[in-house]
Amino acid sequence: MSGASPSGSGQGPGGPPKAAAPKRVKRMKYDSSGRIVEYWVDVEEKKPEPVKKAPPPVELAKKFEFEDDISIGTLFPSLKDGPFDALNLSKTRMIWLAKDATPTMTAGLWFESDVQFRGILQPISDILRDVFAQEKPGLHLSAHLGIADKWSDELIATGFTFRGSIEGINRGFGEFLTFRNAGIQLHVSPGSKDDSDLSSVYGFFGTLHLHVPNSVTPLVLNYTLEPKEETLDITMRFGSGEKLDEVTLVTTLVKSDVKKRLEFSINAKWSLGDIPLELSGHIKKNGSSLRAYIKSLTMDDLRKLFNTLTGSQLEPVEQDIRLNDLTLEISEGRIVFYGQIWVDGHQVAKAEVLVTVDGIRISGAVDDLHIGEDVHIQEAQIELIVGDVQKPKIDGKGTPVAAVIRGVVDVKTDNVQLKFQVAAVISKPAKGPTSYFVYGQLDCKDFSIGKILGSDMEDGHPMDLQLSSLTLVAASHNNVNSQGLNASRFPVSQGIFLCAELKSVPFVGDLCKASKPEDRYVLQAGYSSSTGLSIRVLLPENIRIELSPNVVSGPLVLLVDTKPLKVMFSAELWVTPDGQEEPLQLTLALSADELQAVAFAQMEGWWDNPLDLSPRLKIGPCLTLEVEVNYKQFAATGMPSGVGFEGGFVVDGIDEYHLAFNLGTNPKETLVTLQISKMDEGKIINLINAVALVNIKRPEREMIRFEDVNIYASPLGCLLGKKTYPPGFAIQGKAFILDKKVEIDCQIGSQGLKLKGDIEGFNLGPLTVRGGKRIDGTRSEHAVVDLEITKERQNFEVNGSIELWDLETSVFVLAEVMPNPQLEFNFELQWSDLLKFQVDGRLVKPPGDEKGPGKSG
Repeated sequence: MSGASPSGSGQGPGGPPKAAAPKRVKRMKYDSSGRIVEYWVDVEEKKPEPVKKAPPPVELAKKFEFEDDISIGTLFPSLKDGPFDALNLSKTRMIWLAKDATPTMTAGLWFESDVQFRGILQPISDILRDVFAQEKPGLHLSAHLGIADKWSDELIATGFTFRGSIEGINRGFGEFLTFRNAGIQLHVSPGSKDDSDLSSVYGFFGTLHLHVPNSVTPLVLNYTLEPKEETLDITMRFGSGEKLDEVTLVTTLVKSDVKKRLEFSINAKWSLGDIPLELSGHIKKNGSSLRAYIKSLTMDDLRKLFNTLTGSQLEPVEQDIRLNDLTLEISEGRIVFYGQIWVDGHQVAKAEVLVTVDGIRISGAVDDLHIGEDVHIQEAQIELIVGDVQKPKIDGKGTPVAAVIRGVVDVKTDNVQLKFQVAAVISKPAKGPTSYFVYGQLDCKDFSIGKILGSDMEDGHPMDLQLSSLTLVAASHNNVNSQGLNASRFPVSQGIFLCAELKSVPFVGDLCKASKPEDRYVLQAGYSSSTGLSIRVLLPENIRIELSPNVVSGPLVLLVDTKPLKVMFSAELWVTPDGQEEPLQLTLALSADELQAVAFAQMEGWWDNPLDLSPRLKIGPCLTLEVEVNYKQFAATGMPSGVGFEGGFVVDGIDEYHLAFNLGTNPKETLVTLQISKMDEGKIINLINAVALVNIKRPEREMIRFEDVNIYASPLGCLLGKKTYPPGFAIQGKAFILDKKVEIDCQIGSQGLKLKGDIEGFNLGPLTVRGGKRIDGTRSEHAVVDLEITKERQNFEVNGSIELWDLETSVFVLAEVMPNPQLEFNFELQWSDLLKFQVDGRLVKPPGDEKGPGKSG
């Protein structure tokens, strides 16, 4: 083809140079039969690349240190002999880095030194000394002076900025403020004109702690301190701590009086539950406070605030407490609310709500209060305590609430009006009913019963007793906790009582021995809507009437009730029998009303060898004899209408017996109780030997014995002496017949009926008694009857069998209504091995039925 270039590697003279011809090289390899064969290949030659020279080594860091202290003009000649040349530098060094060493130590020229501020910068040193309590004010500075290729050239300063801090400061101002560190920033720059001198601006920064009342963790605030001509302005903002937002604190220090005058103004936002608050206030050296206005607040908000601040747990309370138009004040370790408060419908005037680590306390003046049915307090001051200081960790649900009320109670009669200054405490425990106690005193130096009764008592009457003091005592029930208000230690019982100390009691003083000047006779006149008026005269406990060398009286009490009319006299006697060290306590009491009279004598304690009967015998621990006389019946028959007795005795300190009965015209008040620890023929013979001082031999074989016998019957319960017996019936005990145990336990009372009998299996000739067979063929060794009908359980079980020669009958029934309904029975009668009748069944639940049983199968 015409115009085509010839094949080969060449080109025309005007083309590019020809490539070098490839070089042929001989190679060797193995063929398939394992022989070595030679072959040729074409290899192109490559020209060697020129060798590059390594760059000269680079110096990465240089450092220079000054051995002596220098001035800043030594480093910056442009500042030599100027006002800033007064900066004294020690431990100075300069470092030049060719590249970044760390994220904070970047490439360039670094300057480090300990700086002492003098001359024109002396105010910095003064603030460090006066405000931050630094004895030798100074600062370690680290400054980056820029990047330069030649670090050794002369340094020309047109301005510079130093920034450093002092750690480990613990400088307190005011009640809650403590500086923790102090940072300093100094900036030197040329003046506003080109030919003006250098000017400086410096300030302080750091962190401080603000201790919030009742908070363990303080607030951490960031602050800045800006010096001015005469003052130091400090601004603080919230860092981290409690649930406060946008906290700003501003204060001004007067340089000439920095140690005495310090006051911070505070502005912050705080969320109290779901209620946003704007707080404003101040912190002074001698006190601090924060204030906020709240339109309305609930008791639940207060409870959540208490739980957050203290870490304790107050549960919701039952009282209706509402708070409106409140002023919140946080000051001197307290959180207080002032405003309008209603407690259970009563408005509390001048109210104050204090939140402390003990609980929430609400105090103020209230309208007249009615406590219970009979107490009316005027001009009342109330203090309501939600929580318990003695038990900050409350067990279970509920929060205890207590109210302390102070006011005036008027007591009016036909002839006199008495006004008592009283204090009352109302307690509502976390669990249980509300109770109250009221205590008040009347200062009466010259007062008597005649002044109360007026014309009803003649002048000079022996019962015109002189009263040295008069006290009002009221309680919701007997033995109520007085919370320490009962300063006079008068007896506390349900109702309202006027108690007085008597200077003397006619007819009694002549009988009393060993009377002391501090002994006091007490007159107690009480009233309640249920019992009416009652009068009680109490003699001092340490006054004794010696009836004989071995008989001395204890406290004497005279009581008169008017609703219904009743008079009671009681006395305690201490009787010491011959040959016995411990005295016996004997209580004598006589009570009489319009229909009958009751007298009883009760001895407490053990009387060894009573009446010299036997040294092996002692009676006690309670011996009571009571006689009841109905006036009409006694006049007609000459017989008492009721007799009661209780007593016990022990033989040889082992065998104990106890008997009590109460018999009268009313069968419902009957009582019969018998308790025996152990009784058999031998014990009966031992008792006869101990009492009669004879020696009757015990039988060789024991036929029957009883143990732990308790027989009790009282249809409605009764009071015998000072002891109360509850209603109920019980028969309990164990009988051993020829060493075979028969046990019974039957109780009928307010809880229901419980009956259980157990007969130990035995063989007697051809007769065999034992437990009955269950459906699965198993049987117990004991015959059992178990019946229980109570609120918690209703169950019946019969289990027994009797075998006589080849005849055997067996029964087993288990029926339970609650708590788990079930029924199982098995009846079996076997006449012989060839003739047997058996019926058994079990109540089962149908599949999927978890609520109740189905039909028997």
